[in-house]
Amino acid sequence: MLMSHRRTDPVDMAMMDSLEQKVALITGASRGIGSATARALAAEGVDVVLLARSEDRLRELADALETEQGVDTHVAATDITDADAVNRAVQAAVTSLGRLDIVVNNAAAGTVEYDDRFEESSVAECGRIIETNLTGAINVTHATLSHVRERQGNVIFVGSSAAMRPRPGSMIYSASKWGLRGFALSLEAHVGQDGIAVTSIHTSLVRTERWADVPPGAGAEPEEIARAVVYAATQPAHSTISELTVHRRDILGKFVPDGVDIDLAFELPEQDSS
Repeated sequence: MLMSHRRTDPVDMAMMDSLEQKVALITGASRGIGSATARALAAEGVDVVLLARSEDRLRELADALETEQGVDTHVAATDITDADAVNRAVQAAVTSLGRLDIVVNNAAAGTVEYDDRFEESSVAECGRIIETNLTGAINVTHATLSHVRERQGNVIFVGSSAAMRPRPGSMIYSASKWGLRGFALSLEAHVGQDGIAVTSIHTSLVRTERWADVPPGAGAEPEEIARAVVYAATQPAHSTISELTVHRRDILGKFVPDGVDIDLAFELPEQDSS
């Protein structure tokens, strides 16, 4: 007999709006979306595990969160492409903070210069982007999933609009994000019966340090993505936000140029009668 592990306890459902005293692990936490997410979750009373390669930045953020929000933190300077290092970091974090409810796979790599020069790039450079954006997220999910299952918690992926349509000139980054989206959806199908909520948040341009010269209003702010993470994590216990897209209000219109003849676009080609 098949048994469903769907989260239906009414007490648990009533408590799902509160994140207080939960523990979240955030990758790429030293800056940008990751740092903003750590701050947003800490503001909800969540203790946070901060993962990134820059230990100095992580400790600075941890000190600020402990002082300003009164939460507990655990810092793990870790390269997420190293599966053994990720396993050690996760075990140390669970030992330190006692549990793990939420995982936010946010760390990502990609440069404009690399994407625009695909033919001139090295295979190693291509691999770096795939390893960080896809393999790294798989490593973190693999190491944390059993802990999240115990809490019937959330696995959240910060994806990209690059996983929703073709992006010429950005093939490897796009491929990594398509792969991440496929992994997330397949994971959702795999663990949903265990009560784990899986969410992909697809972003367009976000004004992180990499895009610091983008004027306000021309892209999303990291705090907007952080709010989407909090929204996904606070859904009732029986529900999940499978996919959520955050982009500028006018962005979709840019994919439909002015003057497009819609009827002509869907007109069937003439058949050769010869």
